[in-house]
Amino acid sequence: MISKRSIATVLILLAASIGWAQDSLNVTRIYSHISTSIEAGYIAVQNNVAFVSASQVGYYGNIFVLDFSDPVNPREIASFTAAESAYQVDIFDNLLYVAGGNDGLIIWDVSDPVEPQPVGACNLDAWTTDFVVSDTIAYAVGYGEGLFVIDISDPTSPTEIANLDMSGQVSGLAVEGDYAYVSVHGYGMRVVDISDPVSPVLLGSIDMEDDCNEPAIAGDYAFLPTASGLAVIDISEPTTPTEVAFVTGITGYVQILGSRAYVSTYFNGESETRVIDISEPANPQHEATIPAPLGRFTLEGTRAYVPYGKKVYLFDFTEPLEPAMLGSYRAPGFYNGIQISGQYAFLADDEIGLRIFDISDPVAPELISSCELATGGGRIVVAGDYAYVCEWSDVFHVVDISDLTSPVCVGSTATPDMPWDFAVAGDYAYIACGDSGVFVVDISDPENPEGVSSIETPDMVFDVEVQANHAYAVGRQLNIYDISDPLSPVEAGYSATYRGMDIRVEGNIAYLAAASNGFELIFIGNPGNLVRLGRTDTIGEDNSVDLTGNYACVAFSDNIWPTQDPGIKIIDVSDPSNPIAAGYYRSQNVANRVVARGTYVYAAEGAFFTIYDISAAMPVDNNSRSLPTTVMLHPAYPNPFNPTATIRFDLPEASAVTLTIYNLQGQTVETLVNGQMLPGVHTVTFDGSRFSSGSYFYTLKTNDFVETKQMTLVK
Repeated sequence: MISKRSIATVLILLAASIGWAQDSLNVTRIYSHISTSIEAGYIAVQNNVAFVSASQVGYYGNIFVLDFSDPVNPREIASFTAAESAYQVDIFDNLLYVAGGNDGLIIWDVSDPVEPQPVGACNLDAWTTDFVVSDTIAYAVGYGEGLFVIDISDPTSPTEIANLDMSGQVSGLAVEGDYAYVSVHGYGMRVVDISDPVSPVLLGSIDMEDDCNEPAIAGDYAFLPTASGLAVIDISEPTTPTEVAFVTGITGYVQILGSRAYVSTYFNGESETRVIDISEPANPQHEATIPAPLGRFTLEGTRAYVPYGKKVYLFDFTEPLEPAMLGSYRAPGFYNGIQISGQYAFLADDEIGLRIFDISDPVAPELISSCELATGGGRIVVAGDYAYVCEWSDVFHVVDISDLTSPVCVGSTATPDMPWDFAVAGDYAYIACGDSGVFVVDISDPENPEGVSSIETPDMVFDVEVQANHAYAVGRQLNIYDISDPLSPVEAGYSATYRGMDIRVEGNIAYLAAASNGFELIFIGNPGNLVRLGRTDTIGEDNSVDLTGNYACVAFSDNIWPTQDPGIKIIDVSDPSNPIAAGYYRSQNVANRVVARGTYVYAAEGAFFTIYDISAAMPVDNNSRSLPTTVMLHPAYPNPFNPTATIRFDLPEASAVTLTIYNLQGQTVETLVNGQMLPGVHTVTFDGSRFSSGSYFYTLKTNDFVETKQMTLVK
């Protein structure tokens, strides 16, 4: 059996074969998870497991694998790139067949649906969108002008054995017995004799002025959906198919169940399904209307699986005129934000809201859980047992993640404008709200977050970073505010010279992803006199930044046509006055946000959650600082502090870690870390704003290490 690590490698190699950019230096992409929404896809089902394609061009041939064994709570158990694009799918004997657009017909082994394995492929001279499997032969059509016949007796080597010109744009296909029925846009339907698959013969045709979708066959009749209605065609004589009835006003996709035809259509702007009694095919009668678009549904027993829009629905067809919905799965959207905490990645998804991955193996992360939010997620911050998620629709959410397998949204509040990004410090969240400045939210009661103050900024603000008693707001200029009293922030400094999309602050230096100004390092030790220490140019726009050791990772977009290849770049900032490029990777999608930890970069790249290995960009001596050789607990900084102190510790290897704060009586004040963590240099902030002045102890425990140090809070 191929491991998940091997599957990840196979998928990356497959991605490379379908045109993903691979221009790089000292940076390697080791993992890429697809999140793209399901739109108007196809579905195949086996043993309550659904394989759903995202059929739109540009969606990278996504296949989502969904477990519907619990119909009320279906879950995604895998996703993979099957081909350049993915349209029709079907499954036989644990083999998944995929109409792969320019890649032809693709075959995958899904005997273990969690770890699908590529088996074989047959390239065709057409953009393949539809097919039918019949024993050891597959018949395929697409945006070309023919019917293709493929021998699939050896799935590892499917072979085209015949093709027949259809003289038009083929739109659909049905196979019944010795005949194939091919719909052709603007030409109607062709009947092909396939009794000898090696020598298919065109027998007859019926012309239609309208465009047609794929036909459905029942006995001696074909039901052909056209742009103006449903045509019923007598095919008892294959050489002279004859229209015997036409139902106007219903268009879309048709499925036949017994003596009924289910036609998905639009009526008065609403999606619905018309049920037509076809017991007398020449006299079809409207029998019922189901207020749901069933589309290209697939039956398994009495269950119908329906991909529609951004959801997959499950219906019980025990009552065929009144099918009952059992459950639904909401497809993921685009990743806009990302945070790493311990061995977990938390991603903000604009369709679902929050998704959590176990990244203990960075080559093969595992999706643990999701939390649906009303209109998805934009940016995210994780602190303690809570994840804070901002939506583009002017909402700030608090999600309880104390049980990572079952995150729950416990509180929400409105923001005055669209939140671009935000920071959390102690009992407050500081939200960059574009033209509305910085909105301050009290999160001391997670179930009742409440806006308590606002900072009017001179211009738009895109991101906020908080360190100690200062908030650094960056947008069309850089503003610094004293937030010793979060209810009444006071301006401490600003500069209209420096601007950016994202900011990180470490010590006395602010690191700016400064859009078209590139990447800038600003000395902020004197807020009233900000000084640029160094910068690097960009050929597009730098939009996100994070730090790991002496290196900055910067996400950029490339506005230079015709390349327009975005990516990430690694910059050595050990000398702030002379930042030096150390590596880069050009990918296919702009990284909305990046997080750097040790020798890995984690990126929310729209359609993808991607992990990069940047170890080659770090010289050996600096690598040793990023990946320590021994466990070490560093002194808190600053010390004394008010109200926050930064605690740093080094891990040479992955370990269970607790970092606990105690008072002089030995009572636990707060547990800052409690879980498995990856190797590297880690920093954690202790916020003492809720505690009294005095001495406190902080203890680091790992698998084989314990150390305690002291720090003093002075208010």
